[in-house]
Amino acid sequence: MSTLCVWLLTLLLAPLTTGDRVRITEVARLVHQLGDSLWPGQAGIPVRVLLLRDSAEVLVGHDAQGQDFVATGDSLLGHQIWTRPGHLPPAMVATFPIEGVPTIVVGTPEHTGMSSTRWVLTLLHEHFHQWQYSQTWYYPGVARLGLTGGDSTGMWMLNYPFPYDSLPVGLAVRRLALALRGALDPQSKSGLEPVLRARDALRRELSAADYRYLEFQLWQEGVARYVEYRAANAVYSPASDGHPVDGDSEKNTKRRKHNSAIAVSAFSEP
Repeated sequence: MSTLCVWLLTLLLAPLTTGDRVRITEVARLVHQLGDSLWPGQAGIPVRVLLLRDSAEVLVGHDAQGQDFVATGDSLLGHQIWTRPGHLPPAMVATFPIEGVPTIVVGTPEHTGMSSTRWVLTLLHEHFHQWQYSQTWYYPGVARLGLTGGDSTGMWMLNYPFPYDSLPVGLAVRRLALALRGALDPQSKSGLEPVLRARDALRRELSAADYRYLEFQLWQEGVARYVEYRAANAVYSPASDGHPVDGDSEKNTKRRKHNSAIAVSAFSEP
């Protein structure tokens, strides 16, 4: 029997492990249960996952149209499960179009080095990207930023030459973080004025393009992280009725929630 036949037979018999099914189902449940409370409209975007395994990729949550995918005869989330030979690095965590539809592309917890709980929360983060990329205004809005430098692959978002090593920029960012921390302290009476002053000071240290990039990333990644942490606080905190897939400490959950609030506050215009 050829290697291709062995691969196909294996995937048709067991395209997903029990653990895979539980985790993906949990992500879909949380999107349905919490989606619109995390971000308006998020619950309306179905979960679509391309799960990366050692030698195969498994598509869940959408019926494939291209010739690369083969139907397995199994189903999950109301759709058939499809598979194709592996093309992408199995440790990848990203969201981008597969067959023209925004899709979470992710390796298993074993390949990505995550616990099950961390993996589920990461997919909620990536699902917010699904929502972003599904909006009709997203790609025209990104183009209007004028930041691509001629790159059409989207890699400019990772490779943009932001002045991370600039001492004045670093100091301005720290002052903004401290101002935000003070504004978020329930015992503080400073209000938002120190935050607005610190943000304006940071803006003066950046070029117009760099500041647009900062705001874009705070919207794209900062809000996605906020959604992730808000879900963690809602579902996996001691006060909730939810139960984590495995242990996540209360201390880490609170730290993530605090950091996400800083990111969202820094993004928000008065």
